Amino acid sequence: MDLSPSIPGAATAVPPNRPEPDTVASEPAPPAGTADEPEAFGPLTFPTGLPGFPDARAFRLRPLPGAAGFALLEAEEPDGPRFVVLEVAEPEIVFGPSAAAEATAALGIRRTDLVLFAIVTLSEGPSGRRAFVNLRAPVAVDRVGRTARQLVLADPRLPLRHPLEPRAAA
Repeated sequence: MDLSPSIPGAATAVPPNRPEPDTVASEPAPPAGTADEPEAFGPLTFPTGLPGFPDARAFRLRPLPGAAGFALLEAEEPDGPRFVVLEVAEPEIVFGPSAAAEATAALGIRRTDLVLFAIVTLSEGPSGRRAFVNLRAPVAVDRVGRTARQLVLADPRLPLRHPLEPRAAA
């Protein structure tokens, strides 16, 4: 999955098994916060909440320092839910050609205003801690109107737990 710097503080990254792109097209990002505290993007409104958290409707995206493309999606309410997410720059490749169309229809926006994120989970196993992304239920964000929704895509080939593999240093 290529990552795009379309949300403040996000940077580009490429998964294993994909060649490093020569260039990444992006719009200029708003100025980031300090090196210690990157600027959050939000508030984001989830009009219907998130599955399992119907009352959590106001969130912010806070880039994770030193983790290119990763952000913390955190509820604005104290003790609310928070999730590590990974920005997906090429949703048509990662999720399939209909995912972006489904997301833009769900949010009522243009494709150029859409950013898709995959929720990251960690799991302990015999070989240590591993990270996975949920490709079946991405979070769709309207970066202009700042509304969002978690979609549940119909394609059964999209895994709920797709392993993230570490990238070799360049």
